[in-house]
Amino acid sequence: MNDVRLCIASPSFYPVVGGSHTRFTRYLPGFQRRGVEVEIFTGTPKPKKVPSQAQLTDWIDESPGTMIPTPSISGVPIHRIRTHDKGRRRMRDLGKGLREYCQNSPHRPNVVQWISALRPGMTPWHYLLRHDGVGLVHALTIAPRQEEKLLRKISKAQRLKLVYRPVDCVVANAEAGRDLLRDMGIRARIEVIPNGVDLERFRPAESLAERQILRKSLKIEPDRKVLVAVGTISPRKGSDLLLEAWRRLIVTQDDLDLIFVGTRKDQMHGDLGGFKQRIIDLIDVPDAERRIRFTGYVPNVEEYIRAADACVLASDREGLPNSVLEAMASRLPVVVTRFHGLSSEIGRPGREYALCDRNVESLAQTLSEVLSDPAHAAELAHAGHHFVQKNMALDRSIDSYVQIYREAAGKLR
Repeated sequence: MNDVRLCIASPSFYPVVGGSHTRFTRYLPGFQRRGVEVEIFTGTPKPKKVPSQAQLTDWIDESPGTMIPTPSISGVPIHRIRTHDKGRRRMRDLGKGLREYCQNSPHRPNVVQWISALRPGMTPWHYLLRHDGVGLVHALTIAPRQEEKLLRKISKAQRLKLVYRPVDCVVANAEAGRDLLRDMGIRARIEVIPNGVDLERFRPAESLAERQILRKSLKIEPDRKVLVAVGTISPRKGSDLLLEAWRRLIVTQDDLDLIFVGTRKDQMHGDLGGFKQRIIDLIDVPDAERRIRFTGYVPNVEEYIRAADACVLASDREGLPNSVLEAMASRLPVVVTRFHGLSSEIGRPGREYALCDRNVESLAQTLSEVLSDPAHAAELAHAGHHFVQKNMALDRSIDSYVQIYREAAGKLR
């Protein structure tokens, strides 16, 4: 009998596609091969975060608290409960449903791992789960927001201390995340496990011929230079910042195209009206349909990376950005703006990647330097590739997680 029965829990794991959800979906086969029984428990996403109306039809008319039949992922069952769309009632629906699942499921997990931000509304449910003999692990996938006002900062720290107190282990994917939690007074056990990269999937093109064939299949012209940005089109990801920098570059580099690979939040969220209009204004350039592409969510993100000339991350706040690591694994030069949560886990600036300030002038200048100097671009690409090959193998991360699950499960036996 397997010693770990794991439930991965999130307020909205399915059908919303986020970076952390994608990453743990890739971990699932590795968990199973190591004898970890896995199931997923999730609430329903906020309607404004769902990529298409078609993904609302199987649950939007259901009453909160209703369990919704849901397909599996990689053979892993998904248990989904209809939750209220916001507020404390949403957390109550999720916490109550998760506890009932843990008590009554034939699977009966002995470890629950959260892969989203822990909300104060989950605090009583954490204590009840511990009372039921369930170990708790939290994967911190993005640097916590920092409050600027002192009273709010103190209040948030006190609430988070209560949330984290019953947690057996917090897993940060970078030392910066661990340090931020410590600065907030969190005294739970914190381990750092960098994100694992599938080095077979994310690899360099083996030849120029392979790259040209790939470009042709993706409808990328062979003589164009291509920047790729992987992630949602959103203010946090700096999509507008990158577009503005790109517009400055094309004044002198007419052969430069830009591809965004990710869900368009600007078209989904009603509260992003100003950002949406800014994107519309910035893509108003001659021949825009040929020069700028928004792919939406795609299953072949590795092909777009492999076909590009450089990868860009213009984010404001991250944990350990997989897009950067995956581009490095594909031997692509990477340009990163300074972000909240930046740490040594993505390498050394100026060696494995190019780092610049998060403003249009600095980003445009750094991109120009990388694109106009093939030798410099090649040095970054090769150093980044070596760094990821040495430090970010997928199996290493999976082994570390499984060890923590076994410790959490054994602690309560």
